[in-house]
Amino acid sequence: MSASGSLYVDISIRTSDKEIRKRLKKVKPLRSLLITPMLCERTVAAIRNKTVDNIQQNEIGIVAYRFLQNKEGEKNTFCKAVFFGTCATIYIVGLCFSPASLLLCIALVLALANTIPNIGNTIRYRETRMACEDWLAPKVGEEFKKIKELKFNKTGLTELSDILKTKQIDTTFIENKSSQLKQCGC
Repeated sequence: MSASGSLYVDISIRTSDKEIRKRLKKVKPLRSLLITPMLCERTVAAIRNKTVDNIQQNEIGIVAYRFLQNKEGEKNTFCKAVFFGTCATIYIVGLCFSPASLLLCIALVLALANTIPNIGNTIRYRETRMACEDWLAPKVGEEFKKIKELKFNKTGLTELSDILKTKQIDTTFIENKSSQLKQCGC
């Protein structure tokens, strides 16, 4: 039995810092539309590259911030991919019944142009979030369970800062980012 009285034993094997650094490399923006990367693809690549730098520089507080940022990005891009993918499917069905509809063709192209990049972005955010999780969990211990539950908003960043302060981890970056957000709680 564990200290908490449950029979559950955590047998997960954490990845070493060296393995995480090997797995998480800097990237160039995807070019899902072949011509040039979309702004969202540039953004996810920039966040990934900053995360790699933060891990290499052993900046625990900033990596915790990046964890929440990547978790939020993953959730948002997944929802967009599902939404635009559903729209594309509806437009394809519509084209089956009205093949000459120019409006449906345009709508289909726009939906697909939004679906494809968001699938790639979701994958990149997920990879980066998982690397942050593997890297952070051993550094902050049991407190990581609390961090995983936080949202990427002003309240969540304030709570993150409070959690990290109990571990004597520098939270200056998080506090600066938190102060830049509006008080709306979003």
